[in-house]
Amino acid sequence: MQESRYIKQTLNDLTVRVDKLSKAIENIHGKKKECSEWKINENPLAYVAGAFVGGLVAGFLIGNEKNKERRRNRFRSRVRWSLD
Repeated sequence: MQESRYIKQTLNDLTVRVDKLSKAIENIHGKKKECSEWKINENPLAYVAGAFVGGLVAGFLIGNEKNKERRRNRFRSRVRWSLD
């Protein structure tokens, strides 16, 4: 009987703590969101340009990997023909 009371009390305490932590996280997240929105509204072209350049770099790196694979495959096929 005491164990069930102890378990209920512990669950209630944990529930209260989780609620407090989730409220604190919501407050922090809301403040960070407002701050980031303010920064973006202050100079939106810089963020758009940064995203554009990042996309170009990512595309170049992905395309470069595909070209390396093609080169390797071409070289391997040439080596096979020369060995036969």
